[in-house]
Amino acid sequence: MNSKANNITRYQMLCIGFVALLSPIIRLLPQQLVNSAGPHAWLTTLISLVPLLLVFMLVLRFFKYALPNEGYCELFLRSLGKTMGKVLIMLFTLWMLFYTAFALRSAADRYVSTAYFNTDPKIFCISMLVLCIVPALGRFRVLGRTAECFFPLLVITLIFVFAFSFTDVDFKFIPPPTAAKPLTFIKGVPTVANVMSVAVYMGFLEGRIGEKASRKKMAFIWLGLITLVIMLLCVVTVGTFGETMTSRLSYPFFIVIRNLSLFNFLERLEAIILALWVFTDYALISAMLFAIVNNLRVCFNYIPESAESEKALCLKNGRWLIWLSAALVLLGALFIAPDALILSKLSRELIPGINNVFTFGLLPLVIIVGLLRKKV
Repeated sequence: MNSKANNITRYQMLCIGFVALLSPIIRLLPQQLVNSAGPHAWLTTLISLVPLLLVFMLVLRFFKYALPNEGYCELFLRSLGKTMGKVLIMLFTLWMLFYTAFALRSAADRYVSTAYFNTDPKIFCISMLVLCIVPALGRFRVLGRTAECFFPLLVITLIFVFAFSFTDVDFKFIPPPTAAKPLTFIKGVPTVANVMSVAVYMGFLEGRIGEKASRKKMAFIWLGLITLVIMLLCVVTVGTFGETMTSRLSYPFFIVIRNLSLFNFLERLEAIILALWVFTDYALISAMLFAIVNNLRVCFNYIPESAESEKALCLKNGRWLIWLSAALVLLGALFIAPDALILSKLSRELIPGINNVFTFGLLPLVIIVGLLRKKV
């Protein structure tokens, strides 16, 4: 039975989703988006809402008659049957393990590329995962409360950065929408959709949210906030560096931050903001670990949240799955990409395609089967 003491609020889930998604947004955008969409990257963000809204509406319908303790796992089992449901859960979980390992390795690469030059990224992989294991060994509500504290701080930071960066924006670099070629900015839709669809995996933790009201309202508030952030990110970076340079810089947003100063008084703000951005990686990896362990517990017939009252180092009641998941993520992060070139190739060619198959292909298919069978 689901324990209310271990639940988080709908607002806390919004905070987790917003803070965690800043990690892949800063990592992938706007460079990859500009590569495909050109200077109209901000317009591509708006077009990308179409497939995202369709998936969101399907997911919301999927949960319409869900019980208070049900997430994707329980609905998969109900829609597909016990055997096929567990096969699909394991398939999603294996992909989420791979994606989390990739996210951990990418976070390490960002630290090396932006601040700690010539440092072995393995050091950051290990230290970040150790940091993320701490909440995974405890209660999910602790991660929710932490995200709730950091959410306003990161929003204020973004407002500050965008506001002061606009003084360097040259709108000659951003042609009006009428000058855009339709096929050009549509090419970038899969890139934006890939990044934003990562939030869909939080549906595996839906059963851990105490309040079921305002599900739709919070989902669309989150979608609006993330869309606004990506649009402003594209305008600021492309408007500052132009299309060509933005497409060549690995992390153009951090270059913007590096050149930012406050009335010539507080300079080199990137160290302060980079410290805040560590929490976005922490939130993403921790939330994904919680979802992965949640799925494995369902597959191994453990109640998802039943072990949260145990001591941190206890291995009983399925808590060994936490350490197994963390070990697999670390192994993947250490060996997934020997260098930044391979990591970049994975980021551009492999990861987005597989992620889009799961979020825009397999998940909607499961939902449609459940609806056709009248199981949800």
